[in-house]
Amino acid sequence: MILDFDKIIEDSALARKVAELEQRLEQLEKAQGGSQPVPEEQILFSYSEVEDGVMIEDCLDIPEPDVIVPEQIGGKPVTVIGIGAFSSDAIRTVQLPETVKRIAAYAFGDSVRKVNLPESVILIEEKAFNAALHPETGSQNLTVYCHPGTYASEYAQAHNLASKPYPEFFSDDI
Repeated sequence: MILDFDKIIEDSALARKVAELEQRLEQLEKAQGGSQPVPEEQILFSYSEVEDGVMIEDCLDIPEPDVIVPEQIGGKPVTVIGIGAFSSDAIRTVQLPETVKRIAAYAFGDSVRKVNLPESVILIEEKAFNAALHPETGSQNLTVYCHPGTYASEYAQAHNLASKPYPEFFSDDI
């Protein structure tokens, strides 16, 4: 008998992911008293509360390669994108809401090709997009979309990020 270790590892990783999502759903249902369905955004994102809202820490289950971050989770505004929040290889585009103010280092992984940076962003940590650089060549496959004259556009220019005007985010296919 030949064992397929890759398949065993893949199956165990999937089983851990399913268990993690089931545990998260159970915690959320308990927190809500089980009287209402849990909103999808509370299941899809791992998050924590911060002083001015919510910080996205991770995407737990990515049904599509295009991620749309909601303006609120649990009734609080999404204000921070945490370290490695969008590092999954499944993610291609990230649409951030106008509530986001801060973006942490290494927030975006190397599979991300397209990110909008809203006018509300007032801080982008150094190396926020470094994981989006090709590991061997250092080249970048990422385009950021931002409003001219904003902190985000100045950051993009200062860090040599490929950028386009914000409205093109919705029409560009990358």
